Amino acid sequence: MLDRLKRLDHRDPVFVLDDEEGTAIGLIALHLGPQLHRALPVARITALVVTDARRGRDQGLVLVQHAIGLARERGCGLIELTSRLERQAAHGFYEAAGFTRTAHRLSRDL
Repeated sequence: MLDRLKRLDHRDPVFVLDDEEGTAIGLIALHLGPQLHRALPVARITALVVTDARRGRDQGLVLVQHAIGLARERGCGLIELTSRLERQAAHGFYEAAGFTRTAHRLSRDL
């Protein structure tokens, strides 16, 4: 338990910008860090943005899959996110990407 407490002050923000010919088309932001109640670090998706022109063309899925890969590489045991209750389309997107609804939080074991 003491080891977990010592790790709690570490936060590792990661930002991935996807571009096409120098124009931004999507961004995903992650925070990776230890959690007191979990043995392995947790990755949290804090933002996912895709331009209107690229929505519905798997751009968001590409960014999410990249974030999952980064989380695995950094030793995380879980990737999670939160989404506003009224964003039903976003919930469907994340569930199709393999996330599971857990109360009002979505998470996916890695």
